[in-house]
Amino acid sequence: MDRQKVEEAQNRFDNLIKPVGSLAKLEAMVSRYAGIIGSADKKSVQYPKKALFLWSADTAFCC
Repeated sequence: MDRQKVEEAQNRFDNLIKPVGSLAKLEAMVSRYAGIIGSADKKSVQYPKKALFLWSADTAFCC
């Protein structure tokens, strides 16, 4: 794992407009992934594209 890329990714997260560390585990996972693939550049990261379908209904009955 490339520790320098992990630090670059974490530094990028820390410089976004949000409280430092507010994404907690997500930041750690993505920083580690950047170290594994050897790139902290968001444009070079390839990940599987997936879709999420969400259905919702109001099942409350009123008497």
